[in-house]
Parts: sequence; C-alpha cells; structure tokens
Amino acid sequence: MPNCIKCGTQNAENAVFCSTCGLALNQSPMMVHTSTYENITTKGTNGFAITALILGIISLLLSPLSILAIIFGGVGIGQTGPNSNYKGRGMAIAGLVLGIVAIVLWVGILIWDFSSISGSSIVGTSLSV
Repeated sequence: MPNCIKCGTQNAENAVFCSTCGLALNQSPMMVHTSTYENITTKGTNGFAITALILGIISLLLSPLSILAIIFGGVGIGQTGPNSNYKGRGMAIAGLVLGIVAIVLWVGILIWDFSSISGSSIVGTSLSV
C-alpha cells in the first residue's frame, strides 16, 4: 500500500492518485508542489472619489457644483477607508477640499460684488442732457 508523500494517507495498491488529496502517487518528493491560493482582490479606484475630484475642479468655475463635490467627496472618503477594497482616498479628500474652497471663493465674490453695488450711491443722482 503506497503512502501519499503529501498527506500521508495509505492508498490501495493499484491507486494512481491519493484518495484524500488527489496527488499523483508516482511522483517523487522533489516534484510535489504545495501551494496555498489566497483570495486576491484587486483594489479599484472609487467612482465617488473620481467624481468628487472632477466636480471640485469644475466647481471653481461653476458654483453650484461645489455642493455636489462636497457630497461625493464625503461619500468617497467613507468608502475608501483602511479596510476597504477601493483606492482613491486622496482624490476624495481633494474633491471635498476643492468644493469647500469653491464655496468660500464664490461667497467672497458675492459679498465683494454686493458691497461694491451698495457702496455706490445711485439714488439721488440725476442725469442732465
């Protein structure tokens, strides 16, 4: 009765393969290759992170998109945590920051614009022909 060189199981005299592990019984110990296969998952880039970055850049020109950049950036940060299968945390943070900067920029522009309008005295002036 041949013993399996991998698992040590005693097999029938005419067996070609081990009844437990399936290894060919006529292999020499040098030919045995034992390996473990791990569940390998590739980490893709998170779509929310990419969207947040794009919206953050565009929001510097178009103010309403800054709110979306902040929302998508927050969701992207949440989905790209340390135990996540996604990459792109830096893009999500950049999109969030750009969205906040765009809001501050646009609020500053609006305040400056309205203060310049209210600072000029249009009332009480007359045009002469």
